[in-house]
Amino acid sequence: IIQDLKQAYPEATIGAGTILDETTAKIALDAGADFIVTPHFDPDVIKMCHLYQVPIIPGAADLNGIVKCLKSGCSIIKLFPANLLSSSVVKTFKGPLPQANFIPTGGINAENVQEWLETGVVAVGIGSDLINEAKLTGDVSHVTKYASRLVSSLKEKVKI
Repeated sequence: IIQDLKQAYPEATIGAGTILDETTAKIALDAGADFIVTPHFDPDVIKMCHLYQVPIIPGAADLNGIVKCLKSGCSIIKLFPANLLSSSVVKTFKGPLPQANFIPTGGINAENVQEWLETGVVAVGIGSDLINEAKLTGDVSHVTKYASRLVSSLKEKVKI
């Protein structure tokens, strides 16, 4: 899929997510992934990505995991699972670690995305909420509808 997307959309940045191990990371990198995302800290995956000079966004949910990610040279950390945390955790983590940059993922949706963005995160990850209706109905137009609702919600709140 990565190879096909890179060929069809050469200007797009295509990443691979939910990478759990070094072997899968290598397969994604060989396919042309521009970045890798993991739900956890895995030093072997991080080393592999650094070797190939491909950005890696590892996941962490506590201070210890965040520090491990930073010590491994990762500049952005996937705050996961965000639905088990409060958006206020970003300020708490940035107290001792102001250099940490976060992408909360897991439980981010149209109703709470603004709250997370207001904490100063660099991005948010929305997965399940984006595709749930399409998975239930088989109608992929629901992805576009949800994304449009999300963008409209943000435009209203930030006056774009």
